Amino acid sequence: NLSSIYLQMWDISSAERAAEDGLETSKDLPNAYFVPQLLLQVGRIHALQQDGRAESFYRRGMEATRRNGDRPSEARSWDLLGDEQFARDDVAAAEKSYFEAYHLRLAIHSSELGFSYGRLGALRLAQGRLDEADQFTQLAMQSVRGGKPGWPDYLMRHQQGSIRLARGAVDAALDDFSQAIESSAAERLNVLPSRSAFTAANAGFEDKIYRSFTELAAAQAVRTKSARWAFQAFQAVELNRAASLREGLAMADVWREKLPPEYWEAVGRLDAAQSRSLQSGIIDESIASLRLKITEMEAAAGLLTVKNPENFRIQTSLNHFQAGIRESEIFLTFLLGRNSSYLWAVSRDTLHVYRLPPGQAIATDVAAFRKALLGGSEKDGLEQGSRLYEDLFGSLNSNERRKKHWLLSLESILFEVPFAALVEKENVDQEKLEREQAESK
Repeated sequence: NLSSIYLQMWDISSAERAAEDGLETSKDLPNAYFVPQLLLQVGRIHALQQDGRAESFYRRGMEATRRNGDRPSEARSWDLLGDEQFARDDVAAAEKSYFEAYHLRLAIHSSELGFSYGRLGALRLAQGRLDEADQFTQLAMQSVRGGKPGWPDYLMRHQQGSIRLARGAVDAALDDFSQAIESSAAERLNVLPSRSAFTAANAGFEDKIYRSFTELAAAQAVRTKSARWAFQAFQAVELNRAASLREGLAMADVWREKLPPEYWEAVGRLDAAQSRSLQSGIIDESIASLRLKITEMEAAAGLLTVKNPENFRIQTSLNHFQAGIRESEIFLTFLLGRNSSYLWAVSRDTLHVYRLPPGQAIATDVAAFRKALLGGSEKDGLEQGSRLYEDLFGSLNSNERRKKHWLLSLESILFEVPFAALVEKENVDQEKLEREQAESK
C-alpha cells in the first residue's frame, strides 16, 4: 500500500524500496492475498525505470491472479503488459493485450471498462485510426462522468487534444490541452505534503501535461505572432515551476515545527550523499534509503497544506506579474524541447516569445562552454561562450538587451553554466553604451 501511494505521487525511489521490502516479506508466503498485486506493482516500477524487467513481473502477476481466480486483477495485468509493449513500440502485441483486458471486463461486467476505453483510444491514436481513437476516448470520459473508475479527466482531455492535433485542428487541440492543465490543478491537491512528493509530482505534470500545451502554444505564437498564445504559453511554463516553489515555501515553517531533529539530520546526510555522487559519478547506496526515511517521517508528522487551483488563462495574473517588474528589468524563461526550444522575454510592458535551437543542440553548447571554462584556453572560452550566448539570447530585440537586470528562469541543463561569465560581455556593452550616451549629451 505504501508503494502504491508513493508511485501515484511519482516518488519512484520510495515506491521501489517499499515494494522490495514487500517482496522480501512474501518469500515465506507465496500464496498470500497481496502477492499478485505486489508483483504487478514491482512491474510498474521497473517499467518506469525502463530497465527491461517489467514484463516478467507482469506475467508472474498474471499467473498469480489466475491461480486466485481474481479476474479483475487479471484484466489489470493484461493492461500493464500492454503498456509495456506499447512503450517499446510493439503496437501489435499491445493491441492483443489491451483487447484481452477489454474482453475480460466485458465478460465479468466490470465497472472498470473506462480503463480499457482510454488505452484503446491511445492505441488507435498511435495507429492513425483517429475516428476510433476519438470514439474510445469519449467512452472513457463518459465512464468517469458516470461515476465509474477510469483515467483522470486531465489525461483524457490531453488525449482528446492529441487526437485533434493529429487532425490538424490546432486551436481545438490547444483548448483541450489548456483544459487538461486546469483539470490537473485539482489533481495537485491530492499530492502528499512532502518535499520529495511535491518535486516528483510537479516533474510528472510537466512531462505529461504542461509540455504539450506549452510547446504547441509557443509554436503557434511564433508562427502567427499571436500575443494570446505567447501569454498562455508563458503562463503554463511558469505555473508548474511556481507551484513547486510556492508549495515548498508554504510548508517551510510547518516542516521546521513538526519534524524532529532526526529528520534534519537525514536531510543533511542525503545532501552529502548526493554531493559525493555528483563528484565521483558513483551512486551512493544510502541515497535510496535516506529518501525513503525522509518521506516516511514527513508522512508520520501528518503534514497538511492548502493549495488552490489556478486558472492560468486569466490575463490579470500576467498584469500582476508585470507590475512587479521594474523598468530596468527583463524576465527571461526557457523551455528546452526536442525539435525547438523557446525563450520568453517579459518586461513591465511587453511579452515576446522566441524560437531557439533544439534542446540537445543547446545542451551540446553548454557542455562545450563548461569544458572550455574549466580546462580550455581563453580563446576557446570566448568562442564557445559566444556560441552559447547567441543560442540563448541572440533573438532578443535591442530594447530587451538594454535592460540592466536580467532575471532568469532556467531548466536544469542550464544550471551547469556560469552565467556571470556568459553575460559579462553584455554588461560591458551596456556600460559602454551608457558612457557613449552620456558623452553625446
